[in-house]
Amino acid sequence: MKKITLSLIVIGAFTHIHAQVNHQTGNYYFNNPTVPATTFNPAANFSSSLGGNNNIVGSYSLASGYMNKVNAYGTFATGTYVTSNGLQSQGFGSFLRTDGELSFTFGAGTSAANPFINPFAKTFAISWNTTTPAFVVRNMAGDQRAGIGTFSPVNKLHIATGDDQGISLVSTATNQRSNIEFRDETTNLNWDITAYNNFGGGYGNILEVLSHKGGNFWVHNATMMVGSFFDFSSCADCNEYLLFVRRGIRTEKLKVDIASGTWADYVFAKDYKLTPLPELEQYILKNHHLPGIESAEKVEEQGIDVGAMNAKLLEKVEELTLYIIQLEKKVTALEVQQPK
Repeated sequence: MKKITLSLIVIGAFTHIHAQVNHQTGNYYFNNPTVPATTFNPAANFSSSLGGNNNIVGSYSLASGYMNKVNAYGTFATGTYVTSNGLQSQGFGSFLRTDGELSFTFGAGTSAANPFINPFAKTFAISWNTTTPAFVVRNMAGDQRAGIGTFSPVNKLHIATGDDQGISLVSTATNQRSNIEFRDETTNLNWDITAYNNFGGGYGNILEVLSHKGGNFWVHNATMMVGSFFDFSSCADCNEYLLFVRRGIRTEKLKVDIASGTWADYVFAKDYKLTPLPELEQYILKNHHLPGIESAEKVEEQGIDVGAMNAKLLEKVEELTLYIIQLEKKVTALEVQQPK
């Protein structure tokens, strides 16, 4: 009974579908009789049509679907309102056109009046419901290039972005990292840009630029580190600084901004209290450094603030100048008192 039912279905289907072959040209089309038949150009040979209202000009070509046009040799057009003009080109989808030879176009434009057009030869293009390419692979003078959002990639990978668009590398698990590597022709690593999702030691999110010769660059919570990684566990005021550099900085010019009122010209004010020299001597004997200057132990432990230290050194120079002026006055007074 099942076999009889299946046979009846197949017979019924073929009563509504026509298949015709032109034995002189070898052209073949298979369509519903209620749909306008495919049009074959007289010069087209050995081409096929599946569907209706297709137009085939090229030989050894195929149009499958509705309202498709094939205008070149060895060319395919599959879907609806698909036009293939390029030699041995192929188009699959709706409302699209392939103009270049040996090209492939997939997806859909927005309408028959606004098709997605692939105008270039040797190009693979995909788009969905737009006239702008979503993804393109193109042979440009022998150089294979890929483009996202562009038909004209300027490098191996070209991503054209609009306003508020970008690229995302998304981790699929906790404590993961994502990276981009730069290697030479023998696959040796030159540079590695790594984003850590949860860097060890409680540092959280960190971006690292790694050189195979050392001298890494790190970014953590807007803090930049140059050189090997810094351990901040024993640093009491590290959160006050944004740049840490190992091995030193060499520059032709350095400018340090100084807060208002902190520069040492206040030493020359009339009400400035200059420490008497005997008192200063006792302080030095006891502490082994000048008043207002940190001890060697504290400097070794915490470092120095360049701006504050320069202001303090200037303060001591200006105090020394006042001491010299005082001594000069005493010497002059003694000279006056000496009998001539």
